[in-house]
Amino acid sequence: MGLTVGAGATYLAVSKPWQGQAKESVAVVELDAGAIEEAGTRKGKRKRRRRAKGKTNDSGLQIIDERVELSAADRKLVWRGPAVRKSAQAMDFNSSGEVRSLRQDEINQGVSAREGKLSRCIGDARGQAELAAKITLKFLVSAQGNATKVRVRAPSYLIKHGLYDCLGRVVRGMNFPSTGGETVVTLPFDLSF
Repeated sequence: MGLTVGAGATYLAVSKPWQGQAKESVAVVELDAGAIEEAGTRKGKRKRRRRAKGKTNDSGLQIIDERVELSAADRKLVWRGPAVRKSAQAMDFNSSGEVRSLRQDEINQGVSAREGKLSRCIGDARGQAELAAKITLKFLVSAQGNATKVRVRAPSYLIKHGLYDCLGRVVRGMNFPSTGGETVVTLPFDLSF
């Protein structure tokens, strides 16, 4: 009888079922047993195997709890980067060259080549944080087809974790046709968990 009461009390103290179950966010990391063994081995001494901290599952993978608690300031949408707008252009009426903005199909073609890298930037900056937001990426494509100025609107947490820098590198690597005129491109991304 005493054992049953003790087990029940321990269960209630540890699991606290009255608080509801919290979502757990875990990452699974594969352990390299050889590297762990080598780390604990010194020349001339008996080999000692070191165990990694944390729980392991049946297949030998270590489970690491990496919950990220976000504050209201982390979730606040902020702009980062210079203002993106076309520069004032002088019109040369004697020139026979075409001056136009990019067409939608030209924009789609330039962006689709780097779409995976754009998504990877967002995923890397997000990490394990449970965050939903609308991210806005604006950039200027020059008359020669090079992406130049980049501006990002995203939660502060993502900006702090390298989103602006990563997206800037990806966008500056995009290629567009030369049209003789500048184009402002705006790309929205919906981030959900």
